[in-house]
Amino acid sequence: MKSSSIVYLIFTLFLFSSCTTTTSPTIYSEQQIVDGVYAIKEMMSEAYIASIDKTRDAISPISYDAIFNETQGNQFIQSKDLPGVEKRLKAFKTQLVIELNIIFDSLFEETKMWIDETSITSPYDYILGENNSITQIFDETISTKLKAHVMRKLSTNERLNTSFTNYYTIINAYIRTGRTELDSSTERVMNKWDPSNFSTYLVNIIVSEMATQEEIIRYLAPSYDSPYIRLFSK
Repeated sequence: MKSSSIVYLIFTLFLFSSCTTTTSPTIYSEQQIVDGVYAIKEMMSEAYIASIDKTRDAISPISYDAIFNETQGNQFIQSKDLPGVEKRLKAFKTQLVIELNIIFDSLFEETKMWIDETSITSPYDYILGENNSITQIFDETISTKLKAHVMRKLSTNERLNTSFTNYYTIINAYIRTGRTELDSSTERVMNKWDPSNFSTYLVNIIVSEMATQEEIIRYLAPSYDSPYIRLFSK
Protein backbone atom coordinates (compact mmCIF):
# COMPACT_ATOMS: atom_id res chain seq x y z
CA MET A 1 0.00 0.00 0.00
CA LYS A 2 1.30 3.42 -0.90
CA SER A 3 2.34 5.73 1.93
CA SER A 4 -0.26 8.32 0.90
CA SER A 5 -3.00 5.70 1.24
CA ILE A 6 -1.88 4.82 4.76
CA VAL A 7 -1.86 8.52 5.68
CA TYR A 8 -5.44 8.74 4.39
CA LEU A 9 -6.36 5.72 6.51
CA ILE A 10 -4.81 7.33 9.59
CA PHE A 11 -6.87 10.46 8.94
CA THR A 12 -10.01 8.35 8.55
CA LEU A 13 -9.32 6.55 11.83
CA PHE A 14 -8.78 9.87 13.57
CA LEU A 15 -12.14 11.18 12.39
CA PHE A 16 -13.82 7.92 13.33
CA SER A 17 -12.38 7.87 16.84
CA SER A 18 -13.29 11.54 17.36
CA CYS A 19 -16.97 11.09 16.57
CA THR A 20 -19.36 10.94 19.51
CA THR A 21 -22.03 9.12 17.49
CA THR A 22 -21.94 6.83 14.48
CA THR A 23 -24.73 5.95 12.08
CA SER A 24 -23.16 2.79 10.63
CA PRO A 25 -20.01 0.70 11.11
CA THR A 26 -16.95 1.69 9.12
CA ILE A 27 -16.28 -0.58 6.16
CA TYR A 28 -12.57 -1.23 5.57
CA SER A 29 -11.05 -2.35 2.31
CA GLU A 30 -9.17 -5.62 2.00
CA GLN A 31 -5.86 -3.74 1.93
CA GLN A 32 -6.83 -1.73 5.00
CA ILE A 33 -7.54 -4.97 6.85
CA VAL A 34 -4.13 -6.33 5.83
CA ASP A 35 -2.48 -3.12 7.03
CA GLY A 36 -4.42 -3.27 10.30
CA VAL A 37 -3.27 -6.84 11.01
CA TYR A 38 0.33 -5.87 10.22
CA ALA A 39 0.01 -2.84 12.52
CA ILE A 40 -1.20 -4.98 15.41
CA LYS A 41 1.69 -7.42 15.02
CA GLU A 42 4.19 -4.58 14.82
CA MET A 43 2.72 -3.02 17.96
CA MET A 44 2.84 -6.39 19.72
CA SER A 45 6.50 -6.84 18.80
CA GLU A 46 7.46 -3.32 19.85
CA ALA A 47 5.67 -3.62 23.20
CA TYR A 48 7.14 -7.07 23.86
CA ILE A 49 10.73 -5.99 23.11
CA ALA A 50 10.37 -2.95 25.37
CA SER A 51 8.82 -5.07 28.13
CA ILE A 52 11.77 -7.49 28.16
CA ASP A 53 14.18 -4.66 28.90
CA LYS A 54 11.98 -3.58 31.81
CA THR A 55 11.55 -7.16 33.04
CA ARG A 56 15.32 -7.64 33.23
CA ASP A 57 15.37 -4.88 35.84
CA ALA A 58 12.25 -6.07 37.65
CA ILE A 59 13.35 -9.65 38.35
CA SER A 60 16.14 -8.73 40.75
CA PRO A 61 15.93 -9.10 43.69
CA ILE A 62 13.72 -12.19 43.48
CA SER A 63 11.67 -13.19 46.53
CA TYR A 64 11.68 -16.84 47.61
CA ASP A 65 7.88 -17.14 47.17
CA ALA A 66 8.33 -16.39 43.44
CA ILE A 67 11.05 -19.04 43.07
CA PHE A 68 9.48 -22.01 44.86
CA ASN A 69 6.31 -24.04 44.67
CA GLU A 70 4.37 -24.37 47.94
CA THR A 71 6.24 -27.43 49.24
CA GLN A 72 9.71 -26.09 48.53
CA GLY A 73 8.70 -22.67 49.86
CA ASN A 74 7.69 -24.21 53.19
CA GLN A 75 10.96 -26.13 53.30
CA PHE A 76 12.89 -22.91 52.82
CA ILE A 77 10.91 -20.99 55.48
CA GLN A 78 11.62 -23.63 58.10
CA SER A 79 15.30 -23.91 57.18
CA LYS A 80 16.32 -20.35 56.24
CA ASP A 81 17.87 -19.50 59.61
CA LEU A 82 20.13 -22.53 59.63
CA PRO A 83 23.82 -21.95 58.77
CA GLY A 84 24.60 -21.83 55.05
CA VAL A 85 21.04 -21.92 53.73
CA GLU A 86 20.62 -18.22 52.86
CA LYS A 87 24.11 -18.08 51.34
CA ARG A 88 23.43 -20.99 48.99
CA LEU A 89 20.01 -19.64 48.05
CA LYS A 90 21.59 -16.29 47.20
CA ALA A 91 24.07 -18.07 44.94
CA PHE A 92 21.19 -19.86 43.21
CA LYS A 93 19.27 -16.61 42.70
CA THR A 94 22.38 -14.95 41.25
CA GLN A 95 22.77 -17.81 38.79
CA LEU A 96 19.06 -17.62 37.97
CA VAL A 97 19.34 -13.95 36.96
CA ILE A 98 22.34 -14.76 34.75
CA GLU A 99 20.51 -17.59 33.01
CA LEU A 100 17.34 -15.53 32.60
CA ASN A 101 19.21 -12.89 30.65
CA ILE A 102 20.43 -15.62 28.29
CA ILE A 103 16.90 -17.03 28.02
CA PHE A 104 15.47 -13.59 27.29
CA ASP A 105 17.92 -13.19 24.41
CA SER A 106 16.88 -16.57 23.00
CA LEU A 107 13.17 -15.76 23.25
CA PHE A 108 13.05 -13.07 20.59
CA GLU A 109 13.00 -15.39 17.58
CA GLU A 110 10.48 -17.75 19.18
CA THR A 111 8.18 -14.91 20.20
CA LYS A 112 8.43 -13.26 16.78
CA MET A 113 7.31 -16.54 15.21
CA TRP A 114 4.34 -16.81 17.60
CA ILE A 115 3.35 -13.22 16.87
CA ASP A 116 3.58 -13.80 13.11
CA GLU A 117 1.37 -16.90 13.47
CA THR A 118 -1.31 -15.09 15.48
CA SER A 119 -4.67 -14.96 13.73
CA ILE A 120 -6.42 -11.59 14.01
CA THR A 121 -9.88 -10.62 12.83
CA SER A 122 -11.44 -7.13 12.96
CA PRO A 123 -8.06 -5.45 13.57
CA TYR A 124 -9.49 -1.95 13.92
CA ASP A 125 -11.55 -3.02 16.93
CA TYR A 126 -8.19 -3.42 18.67
CA ILE A 127 -6.42 -0.47 17.06
CA LEU A 128 -9.25 1.84 18.16
CA GLY A 129 -9.84 -0.09 21.37
CA GLU A 130 -8.44 0.01 24.88
CA ASN A 131 -4.85 1.08 25.51
CA ASN A 132 -3.88 -2.51 26.38
CA SER A 133 -5.98 -4.35 23.79
CA ILE A 134 -2.94 -5.63 21.83
CA THR A 135 -1.39 -6.91 25.05
CA GLN A 136 -4.65 -8.76 25.73
CA ILE A 137 -4.28 -10.57 22.39
CA PHE A 138 -0.72 -11.52 23.38
CA ASP A 139 -1.86 -12.75 26.78
CA GLU A 140 -4.69 -14.84 25.33
CA THR A 141 -2.73 -16.41 22.46
CA ILE A 142 0.98 -16.44 23.36
CA SER A 143 1.42 -16.34 27.15
CA THR A 144 0.86 -20.09 27.58
CA LYS A 145 3.47 -20.87 24.89
CA LEU A 146 5.89 -18.41 26.49
CA LYS A 147 5.47 -19.96 29.93
CA ALA A 148 6.02 -23.48 28.56
CA HIS A 149 9.14 -22.34 26.71
CA VAL A 150 10.58 -20.63 29.82
CA MET A 151 9.83 -23.69 31.97
CA ARG A 152 11.57 -25.97 29.50
CA LYS A 153 14.63 -23.71 29.33
CA LEU A 154 14.88 -23.43 33.12
CA SER A 155 14.31 -27.10 33.92
CA THR A 156 16.94 -28.30 31.41
CA ASN A 157 19.59 -25.72 32.27
CA GLU A 158 22.56 -27.63 33.70
CA ARG A 159 24.23 -24.64 35.36
CA LEU A 160 20.99 -23.73 37.10
CA ASN A 161 20.32 -27.30 38.18
CA THR A 162 23.86 -27.58 39.57
CA SER A 163 23.39 -24.36 41.56
CA PHE A 164 20.07 -25.58 42.93
CA THR A 165 21.63 -28.93 43.83
CA ASN A 166 24.19 -27.08 45.94
CA TYR A 167 21.31 -25.31 47.68
CA TYR A 168 19.04 -28.26 48.37
CA THR A 169 21.92 -30.51 49.47
CA ILE A 170 22.28 -28.51 52.66
CA ILE A 171 18.50 -28.40 53.16
CA ASN A 172 18.31 -32.18 52.83
CA ALA A 173 21.14 -32.61 55.29
CA TYR A 174 19.21 -30.63 57.88
CA ILE A 175 15.97 -32.50 57.11
CA ARG A 176 17.59 -35.93 57.39
CA THR A 177 19.33 -35.07 60.66
CA GLY A 178 16.15 -33.69 62.20
CA ARG A 179 17.37 -30.09 62.54
CA THR A 180 14.13 -28.77 61.00
CA GLU A 181 10.48 -29.49 61.79
CA LEU A 182 10.00 -30.95 58.32
CA ASP A 183 9.06 -34.59 57.78
CA SER A 184 12.25 -36.50 56.97
CA SER A 185 10.48 -39.10 54.82
CA THR A 186 11.64 -39.52 51.23
CA GLU A 187 8.55 -37.73 49.90
CA ARG A 188 9.35 -34.59 51.85
CA VAL A 189 13.03 -34.31 51.02
CA MET A 190 13.70 -31.47 48.61
CA ASN A 191 14.64 -32.65 45.16
CA LYS A 192 14.95 -30.97 41.76
CA TRP A 193 13.74 -27.38 41.42
CA ASP A 194 10.19 -26.96 40.15
CA PRO A 195 10.22 -23.78 37.95
CA SER A 196 6.45 -23.71 37.27
CA ASN A 197 5.65 -21.06 39.89
CA PHE A 198 8.54 -18.87 38.80
CA SER A 199 7.64 -19.23 35.10
CA THR A 200 4.12 -17.99 35.81
CA TYR A 201 5.52 -15.11 37.87
CA LEU A 202 7.91 -14.15 35.08
CA VAL A 203 5.32 -14.22 32.29
CA ASN A 204 2.95 -12.15 34.43
CA ILE A 205 5.65 -9.49 34.77
CA ILE A 206 6.27 -9.50 31.01
CA VAL A 207 2.56 -9.11 30.21
CA SER A 208 2.14 -6.35 32.79
CA GLU A 209 5.12 -4.47 31.37
CA MET A 210 3.76 -4.99 27.84
CA ALA A 211 0.52 -3.26 28.79
CA THR A 212 2.48 -0.27 30.09
CA GLN A 213 4.67 -0.14 26.99
CA GLU A 214 1.68 -0.43 24.65
CA GLU A 215 0.05 2.55 26.31
CA ILE A 216 3.25 4.57 25.93
CA ILE A 217 3.65 3.62 22.26
CA ARG A 218 0.02 4.52 21.55
CA TYR A 219 0.56 7.93 23.13
CA LEU A 220 3.71 8.50 21.04
CA ALA A 221 2.29 6.92 17.88
CA PRO A 222 2.00 10.21 15.90
CA SER A 223 5.77 10.70 16.23
CA TYR A 224 6.71 7.24 14.89
CA ASP A 225 8.26 6.82 11.44
CA SER A 226 6.30 3.60 10.93
CA PRO A 227 2.97 4.34 9.20
CA TYR A 228 1.60 1.19 10.83
CA ILE A 229 2.29 2.37 14.36
CA ARG A 230 0.81 5.74 13.39
CA LEU A 231 -2.48 3.94 12.84
CA PHE A 232 -2.75 3.87 16.64
CA SER A 233 -2.89 7.69 16.79
CA LYS A 234 -6.03 8.92 18.46
